[in-house]
Amino acid sequence: MAMADHTGGVLVVDDERPIREMLVYFLKSRGVPARAAVDGVDALSMVRQGPPDVVLLDQQMPRLDGVNTLRHIKELAPGVRVIMMTACATAEGAQVASELGAEDYISKPLDLLDLLHAVQHPPAGIGAVPPGSS
Repeated sequence: MAMADHTGGVLVVDDERPIREMLVYFLKSRGVPARAAVDGVDALSMVRQGPPDVVLLDQQMPRLDGVNTLRHIKELAPGVRVIMMTACATAEGAQVASELGAEDYISKPLDLLDLLHAVQHPPAGIGAVPPGSS
């Protein structure tokens, strides 16, 4: 039995359902393929099935927090771009996320246009997620 191709696009990982659903809806409305995971454990399962291009990863979640999820994502799929999201941004948190391979560390509440720009326009040398890619 062949599995559907679930690679590429953006994986939104946030335990807060309204935020998760809003981000997926917003990205899809802008032509960016997006799917959601309810926490770090769910996210790792999805990455194993087919890595996304970008992960929008909440820092504070039950079961497996964002920092440990980031660590595991980078072990499973080193080329996946990860953007950490948090309601409690700290310089220390940003440094840890950067050291583990996060490309950006952004504070909630999120500016959706800035977030879209970060998803579609990565730092030099890293591939962007063009609209409609999968």
